[in-house]
Amino acid sequence: MGNGLDELKKQEYWENPIYNIPSLLANAFKFLINAREQLVQLVEDPDLVASQKQVIDLQAEILQCKKEQLQSLQSTVKASVEDTAKAELQKNLPQQDIAQATVKPIVSTVVQEEDRSKSLMVLNQPEEEGDKSRLAKLEAALQTIQGQVASLTISKIELQAELEVTTELARRSYSNSTWSLVRTQVLFANLEKLKLHQTTPSYIETIPTPLPENTRAVIISVFCNFWNSDGHAYLNMDIQQEGNEEGGVTKVENTHYKAYANTFYYEVFVPWDSAASDRLMFTVTNSYQTGGENNWYRIRMVGYVTA
Repeated sequence: MGNGLDELKKQEYWENPIYNIPSLLANAFKFLINAREQLVQLVEDPDLVASQKQVIDLQAEILQCKKEQLQSLQSTVKASVEDTAKAELQKNLPQQDIAQATVKPIVSTVVQEEDRSKSLMVLNQPEEEGDKSRLAKLEAALQTIQGQVASLTISKIELQAELEVTTELARRSYSNSTWSLVRTQVLFANLEKLKLHQTTPSYIETIPTPLPENTRAVIISVFCNFWNSDGHAYLNMDIQQEGNEEGGVTKVENTHYKAYANTFYYEVFVPWDSAASDRLMFTVTNSYQTGGENNWYRIRMVGYVTA
């Protein structure tokens, strides 16, 4: 996938985390940005908002429909009970004037009891077919929209789960990385003042003091002294631990011309495997020096990294 999660899950990233920290962090950052954008899209998704609004509207319409039916039933029951009560009273007490004020409290009590029991029933009064059909359609539409909302909710949950996994992987990449950089200084007699012109020699230098077994790289400094108003100081070189072909080659390239009274300095990492050897190979691939004795290069080892 294009959001960095598959890259983070690759086994080779976790075998040598010290070399892969930039890639791990870059892929974690890529996935976090992508996940954040997708979460924002879900939250601001107009389809989700519209679906939720439609659900609310349909629920309100269903409640209104049921309310209208209930009110109709109440009116019918009230009228039926009132008529029945009047007839019975007039039949049993024909000389008394049955006031409507006497009948109404009785009817109201009956209707209220029926409401509480939620079992209103009207005799000889079937439901309207149109109302039943309308209610069925509304309920079917509500179920469909609720399904869509549930699907969007599941997608959001899955995305949040992936985000949590990626965050945990990024956290582990920090907590599991126990590396350190140690400064030292090792001088190589053959490389203290190189003045090479159109020659490509090779040098093999031995590290005088054994390095820790968990050393993963050594740090090599490249210094150039350029001390005239006209001249050249070119030097290209390959640096590698002898016997560590798998670690690869570190290349340095230097091209300086007409740089009066200037010095140049930088450092490079050279992969190191303590089981391979204790020697470094310096292979010059290009050199060009003019302008006098004050144009020269110096190569030293100035530190190492353990992990």
